[in-house]
Amino acid sequence: MPKPGHIHETSMLVYAFNEMANNLKASFKALRTQLVYDSLTGLYSREGLIESCENRSKLNGCLYLVGINKFRDINDSVGHYRADKLLVIISERLKALFDDRAMIARIAGDEFAIYLPEDQDAETISLNTTRILQSFGSPFSMGGDNIAISISVGIVTDIEENNMTVWLRNGSIALSNAKRDHTHISHYSPEMADVTLKRTQLQAKIRQAIDLNEFVPFYQPIVELKTGRIVGAEALARWISPTDGLISPLEFIPIAEESGLIGDIGKAILQQACQDTAQGIAEGKWGEDFNLHVNLSVNQLSQPDFIPTLKQVLKETKIEPSRLTLEITESRIVDNDPVIVHNMQSIRDLGVYIAIDDFGTGYSSLAYLHKLPFNCLKIDRTFVNKLEADTLDTSIVAAIINMTQSMNVSLVAEGVETTSQSDMLIQLGCPLGQGFLYSRPVPYEEWPTDLVNMN
Repeated sequence: MPKPGHIHETSMLVYAFNEMANNLKASFKALRTQLVYDSLTGLYSREGLIESCENRSKLNGCLYLVGINKFRDINDSVGHYRADKLLVIISERLKALFDDRAMIARIAGDEFAIYLPEDQDAETISLNTTRILQSFGSPFSMGGDNIAISISVGIVTDIEENNMTVWLRNGSIALSNAKRDHTHISHYSPEMADVTLKRTQLQAKIRQAIDLNEFVPFYQPIVELKTGRIVGAEALARWISPTDGLISPLEFIPIAEESGLIGDIGKAILQQACQDTAQGIAEGKWGEDFNLHVNLSVNQLSQPDFIPTLKQVLKETKIEPSRLTLEITESRIVDNDPVIVHNMQSIRDLGVYIAIDDFGTGYSSLAYLHKLPFNCLKIDRTFVNKLEADTLDTSIVAAIINMTQSMNVSLVAEGVETTSQSDMLIQLGCPLGQGFLYSRPVPYEEWPTDLVNMN
């Protein structure tokens, strides 16, 4: 800008423009700092890591993406302020693992990226991964509280792309795969991208199918083993697509659970199943003592609005609460989450029954049984399949039946497929069963099948 002259108005304009230029310069500098660095931890941001790598002639190192497992639960339990402090402590712990050559960034709320620029062999990569995992082995101290954190690690190396954006995309794919793997470690491979694309496409189809009411209940009868009398049915979610027909639950249930859509599917199934049951009892299709079993995901059970939703369903469908049993998979409630236990008690207070599904597959069954309000145990099909006449009295099924004799709960054996299995269950004193021996799951309109009446 020119220097001020002798004319007052011109001088004022020069001063104003100079001040404006300086202010813009300071603002742009501040914006750049916010773009390149994470304001909370002081690490690189995602954009900062990408920009810093643009100046490199070749990306031939190794990228580690570190994701905190279930960070949302941690956030909810300790609060946002303390969760932010925890992220700062985590960033310091990660920086302490490597020297100044490592480029460390916080690329998302609960995800960190570590790029080591040197070429590394498999042994070094394995060693670094172990170091990262071990750094989270000890709890984090937060004002007298110790918070245990588990992580997953996605690893990217040996790709031809010289673009950190692509490396981060591939790392994200590897990290998602690591969170589903029991080791919580995953090395990126090109095949993962195809799998991820298919999962993303299926997830979009599931969302659309929920809006179009394509998820419907199919019913599998629950029978008295001694008499063959039908006492109830389990409502099983099925997806009937106008273009693809009947889609197996094995295809959509895992993705629905992972994406959080299982709650919407479960709500639709619960609503329709209760409506069908009320209609079936009113029309005499099902007996007055008919009991409907509906699967309940932990995602639904942990929602604060689930109990009001359940009350609304009972009110709208006019089904008696005692005619409804909600099934909860055992392996999903072993953590004794206080919210889950509280909601289970609230369900019982409504007069609705609770069944523990797939019983025997959890790792701490006996430890928590006395804490949970339930009315029914469903013996997992794997134990029914292992029944042998020679070892009947020492079988796991026998142990479960003997254990629950004094607990005043109902027992249902799942996966009964042969008459010999039915006979052995009767011999052991198991009262109820369900499985292909009696009927496959069928739509409400097709009930009963030619197999359903065992009398």
